[in-house]
Amino acid sequence: SESKDTFIDFFHDKFKNIEAFLEPERPKDLPNWGSIVQDIRRHAGGHIHVSLGTIDLKHIRGNQARESADLIESWFTVKQTGRLQHADYLEKIIGCLGFSDVSVTITKQGKCVWADVKVKPIADRRICPVVAYGSASYGLYRVLCLWSRPSEDEILNEVGDTSVGNPVIVFHFGRLTEKKRRSLASLCWQRRRIFLTVDDMLILYLCGEKQSRLPAMFACTLPFTFIEPYITTSGLVPPEVFYGRERERDSVLNPLGSCFIYGGRQLGKTALLRDVERRFHSPDNGRIAVWIDMKTSGIGWDRSIDDIWSLITAEFKKYNVIPSSMPVSAGIITILQHIKNWLEEDKARRVLLLLDEADRFLESDGKPERVGEGESAPFARAALLKGLMDQTERRFKVVFAGLHNVQRTTKVSDHPLAHYGEPICIGPLLDHGDRREAYALVFEPLSQCGFRFEPRDLIMRILSQTNFYPSLIQLYCSQVLRHINDPRVRVFNPDESPPYILKSGHVEGAYQSQGLRKAIRDRFIWTLQLDKRYEVIAYSIAYGCLLNRESGLNQGFPVNWIKEQVLEHWSEGFSSQHTDIPLEFLLEEMVGLGLLREIKHENTDKSYTLRNANVLLLIGTEEEILTQLAAPRERDPDYEAATFRSVYRGTDQAVDYSKRNPLTAIQERELRHPNPLESGVIVIVSSSISGLDDLKDFIKAGGPEFFIDADGCINNEEFLKKLHKLSNRQQNGTTILYVSHKCPWNRKWVEESVNKTKRMKSRERLSQVVFVADALKTWQIQDDLDQHLFSQISLISLQPWHDSMLRQWLDDCHYQSGKEYRDQILKVTGNWPGLLAEFHRRAKSDQHQWKKHLDSIHTEMNSGNLRREWLEKFGLSNEDDVWTVVHEMASYGDPITPEELYDLLEKPLPLPDIIRIIRWAEMLSIVYLDKGGYRINSVVANLIKKP
Repeated sequence: SESKDTFIDFFHDKFKNIEAFLEPERPKDLPNWGSIVQDIRRHAGGHIHVSLGTIDLKHIRGNQARESADLIESWFTVKQTGRLQHADYLEKIIGCLGFSDVSVTITKQGKCVWADVKVKPIADRRICPVVAYGSASYGLYRVLCLWSRPSEDEILNEVGDTSVGNPVIVFHFGRLTEKKRRSLASLCWQRRRIFLTVDDMLILYLCGEKQSRLPAMFACTLPFTFIEPYITTSGLVPPEVFYGRERERDSVLNPLGSCFIYGGRQLGKTALLRDVERRFHSPDNGRIAVWIDMKTSGIGWDRSIDDIWSLITAEFKKYNVIPSSMPVSAGIITILQHIKNWLEEDKARRVLLLLDEADRFLESDGKPERVGEGESAPFARAALLKGLMDQTERRFKVVFAGLHNVQRTTKVSDHPLAHYGEPICIGPLLDHGDRREAYALVFEPLSQCGFRFEPRDLIMRILSQTNFYPSLIQLYCSQVLRHINDPRVRVFNPDESPPYILKSGHVEGAYQSQGLRKAIRDRFIWTLQLDKRYEVIAYSIAYGCLLNRESGLNQGFPVNWIKEQVLEHWSEGFSSQHTDIPLEFLLEEMVGLGLLREIKHENTDKSYTLRNANVLLLIGTEEEILTQLAAPRERDPDYEAATFRSVYRGTDQAVDYSKRNPLTAIQERELRHPNPLESGVIVIVSSSISGLDDLKDFIKAGGPEFFIDADGCINNEEFLKKLHKLSNRQQNGTTILYVSHKCPWNRKWVEESVNKTKRMKSRERLSQVVFVADALKTWQIQDDLDQHLFSQISLISLQPWHDSMLRQWLDDCHYQSGKEYRDQILKVTGNWPGLLAEFHRRAKSDQHQWKKHLDSIHTEMNSGNLRREWLEKFGLSNEDDVWTVVHEMASYGDPITPEELYDLLEKPLPLPDIIRIIRWAEMLSIVYLDKGGYRINSVVANLIKKP
């Protein structure tokens, strides 16, 4: 606390008196440690009163006083013997300092002694304020014992490199003077050496501590070493520098608290979830916390959202909540039932499932999906999780965290969790006492390391310039330390430091760093870019502030004025037919994220403005603001399972973002989660251009242990042997029997599969027989499979990509993804998977010249032999009746019916044959229904029309 500055109390107020007690002018006054130890033990029982010079022990009684006696006895016994023959004394010293569960192993004897020390880990900033000696040490330290009078250089040389290995504590059995201490501190900063030094002086001071000696030991040693207390990487924030968010943390931990957390990028959502996980997770006490980063795991990004169940299974297996024998692809109901069973075994048990980066998952889950002839209800997966929460009286709880879309999900009236607590906004540390915590985040770590601000209001300057965002506060303070440690600048006088006095010039010098200012602006811009409408709103208000700075920042702008401005700059983004998010709601979101400030007036409607003048500086100059307002914008595509395609993950889980699933997410869901009441037979119709060559790899990668390959089957008898394996399934999940287009499969194989799968009644051990047809096989099965058999199977056609999928793929592969670029790619490739793969193969090592490589494909498709090769990839040749029909359709250009084609064809064909050809071409996605007729795909049409 600020009421007692322990470091100043030791080094400024009492140091000289302690020194005089240890080194008196008259030898006869030297301390007799044996007598002192006896006196302190009598003092512990209240029989006498003892002082050690300026260290008055009147407040130290009982066990604390007896520990003081033990500490002095052990320390000065080791000092006087000049050696350490066994670990007992060292264990006693370390224990008396305040460490628990001490175990010591001496690793080196000689002039000095090294020992490995293991103690109960510390993860509490009230005890140890720095990560290196706290949570990051995991209770493991190296202790160096020194005697005689080593110089400061000799101490550093003996300690050696501290950038590797466990943190070092030096026990100097002697006395370090004020000058030597400061000299040692200076050398540590120059050479970036990290170690704490305990000597006779500090031991005596610590004997006077009423509470645990450990916090005082750190407070008196950290200022004399090089230390960086702040963590500037995003994600897991150690407990030593996790400040604020107490109200939010309590809500997440509370079974009846909120299930939703939202906020901008790198504002602390993940840090909060990981802190909750750290505090809650205790398997020995029946508390399980599982944190899953859905974006890193690819859920909704490059994997189907239904893959979340396999991730949950894998995580809960680690703690035996789900049996280890359960396959990762087990059914959803089975997974949730096992979690419920585990909780019911002991009513004290609890489970907390923390789903980070959940925007894509919630967005997709909120859309109805086609299931057979009907649609599934929206939020089907969230409803299952809510069901488990209700069934377990919320001893199971799920928490979703993400960007603004997570908050918007809670506004949907039919969301299963909409009424499960108000969503928590993670913004600046401003509300509910967090302003004090933001102040402490600057003051406490630096103070513990020996720094003092003069004047104190410099702390408020840092908070204002970082907009009270904790990640930026840490970045700023870290930059202050880097600035003052610049070897080119002599910042502090080593004869007077520590304490290190931070003044205005030090703070301003750190703020001038381009890296820091860019990081502060980047965080702000990232938050603006959460929604393109945020950008237009902020830039419109900023321009209004520039035109009238005083009233703009003080009085704000009414909602109607803001609406007029944003509609003028981007009508598509704000007009009612293009958005289901009212402007007022967007403004409230921006207030929560720390971008805007709401101003309430007595007799008029509320108004809004930028949060402070610093935000106006971050937005940019007038020229930059006008450029942003004039920039073209495109609405972000909605996530659609019907268009999304997962990324390829090999057996080693390595991700290849350029290689996408031939199946959409909804097609893959149909494949992997069949209806147990229907036959599990699917025919996938494809061609080389639509992804046939990648199909097997993707299906197998989804669960190799559930994949049976029928390759090599040359007759019905061999196929039946493979089919029989479906009866021997031991694991819950969906087993897939894959029959490629190279197998001679026919009607009989399909009938056998339909009959077999219909007889399988298990709802947990499901099966699916997948027959793959290329262009030739597709032609054959039209006659082979009658209408009755077609009605008993599912038919999936592989198709070109949707524009939204192309946009995501271009982003993932680091190409330009603006609409003008996508239009050029569409014109040449038609978004066919095979053509896009060829484009990437040519352009990936020369991306800035992507247009050249796109043009080379276009040229090939217009030339003789190469054009013929591309036609074959679509399953077309120019020598049959199919060619006659598709050529006529390409020449006609507009949608056309089979009857109209019959009348137009120069070479007469029977109408049933024309209908059969069109049906075949439709299954291969070469033609499609349009305005009552059939239209041929534009890329195919261009290929056909070329001479």
